[in-house]
Amino acid sequence: MRPFNENRPGNIECDNIWELYKQLVTLDAPYIKTRLKGDDTEYMYLITGACLEAGDIEYMFDDMCNMNLPYRREETVRLSLARMLCNEEIAKELDISVNSHSDYDRKLSVSEILEWYGIAFPAKDELQKMPFVRDIPVTYVEETPKHKTGRPHKGWRMTNKERATSFRFYLDSEDICYKCDTDLGVPRITMIFDIPDCPVGHIESSIWFFERHAEVRTYYPKVVSDLCNSENGHTDELMMLLEFLNALVIPCQSDGEVYFTPRFYITAFGFDVAALTVINYKVWSAVPYTEKHITECWPVMFNDLAPFVVSVLEGKITADEAMKLIDKHVLKRDE
Repeated sequence: MRPFNENRPGNIECDNIWELYKQLVTLDAPYIKTRLKGDDTEYMYLITGACLEAGDIEYMFDDMCNMNLPYRREETVRLSLARMLCNEEIAKELDISVNSHSDYDRKLSVSEILEWYGIAFPAKDELQKMPFVRDIPVTYVEETPKHKTGRPHKGWRMTNKERATSFRFYLDSEDICYKCDTDLGVPRITMIFDIPDCPVGHIESSIWFFERHAEVRTYYPKVVSDLCNSENGHTDELMMLLEFLNALVIPCQSDGEVYFTPRFYITAFGFDVAALTVINYKVWSAVPYTEKHITECWPVMFNDLAPFVVSVLEGKITADEAMKLIDKHVLKRDE
């Protein structure tokens, strides 16, 4: 057993993150298997250190209450890890976090947290077969491997939970507000984009990670859905405008190629004005900066279209007038 301080820090509120920390620091064999950012496959790592951290409370504006409410506070087990590639020692860090303000996160078991982050413990026979240097697991490769193609094995593919975890790492690196949950067993991440001078306050987006594809829904906040659902909302005119958008508006793409074609619509429940994009994982992996399309291009596109969508719903302009204005100011086809 590895000794550790049994006194739980006062700023750690989540029982599951404390139990996870205790399990990791008291392992008889302090090793895990995982695929970290930058790894092309799963590796075994030695746990060289672990600590607990609690972040600051983050706030988000609530349309119903008309005020900022606490929605996120990360509690984290930070692991220091080591492995060796031939004679080179590689040191990395892994943050395992839960949101103490999320009922979903607080109810996760330790095994569910480990599965979400793609972490497993090596079996005894794996440890017996693995070479070690100073207790650090070693991976040996040929100096000039003839068989290496630079791609994962043909039969290998990330699971949908691994995809969701990888996307979470990206959101953390870009400091984007988000929350995680599941929808009928499917991992879902919901994001908030605070765009300066946004006519509707902010833009929202949710992404569902299915087994073989992801579905991205970008949509306007509640203030727009309330307009759409009101008796005075001009939804017939809006539907005409959405048909125009589906025909002509495509968000920025990579290398001049068109990979993503979001479809605009009004949701059956909630009356959200949204655009849905289905992304095959093979396309996701092949297209540069797919994450930036989701978190930058599409929210910016929605922001640019917001004044025209709202004006049509409020009856200030017709769909035909909105189309002409979008042609001139967004598509810039009159130039």
